[in-house]
Amino acid sequence: MLNIGISCRITEAINYFELRNSLSVDWIDFFNEINFIPILIPHGILNINNYLSKVRLDGVILSGGNNLNPKLYASNDILSSVYDIRDKNEFDIIKYCIKKDLPIIGICRGMFTINIFFNGGLTHNINNHVNVEHDVNISRFNNYFGDKKKVNSFHNHAIKPKDIAPNLDIFAITDDGYIEGIFNSEKSIYGIQWHPERKPIDIQTAAFFNDLFKKQIK
Repeated sequence: MLNIGISCRITEAINYFELRNSLSVDWIDFFNEINFIPILIPHGILNINNYLSKVRLDGVILSGGNNLNPKLYASNDILSSVYDIRDKNEFDIIKYCIKKDLPIIGICRGMFTINIFFNGGLTHNINNHVNVEHDVNISRFNNYFGDKKKVNSFHNHAIKPKDIAPNLDIFAITDDGYIEGIFNSEKSIYGIQWHPERKPIDIQTAAFFNDLFKKQIK
């Protein structure tokens, strides 16, 4: 079985201030589905490279939740749920994976993180993409997803074509022009906007993950 790292989101305790590293139980169910061992990557470790090397990862998932600091992509907007400790940690995780040739996939915020890491941008406050389902048009990896796929949607920010980082390619886009799948096959880096872990588990995307982390994506 492969060891797949997954970054936590940061949550705050109710009724008193305490920051927590958190992960939805849905993700554990998803890992059970793809038969991989989840290795949680918390935020706040002083030497993240040492931690990642000790747990002997075969790949990494950057999970959803929280907003990135808009200053990272030259925006003056002010957003809630911003934690610089997470932004820095996930940038360091990406650097480590590139150096070690480990596959990475970003989910929702994780896809944004990849795009911002490679000097892309982000469009804020879009409409009709929170707690809905919609179709995405698929231009690559069709053997997993077909030409059109219905996906869930839980985001109010998005990547438009003008926002895409110069060394990332697009494989999924909505009819209203928002990018929902990105990749850099040379570095084995991928991102999707939808949440495959949320019930019902997305079997198509589970198969994609399985081949990705076994380095069998064509």
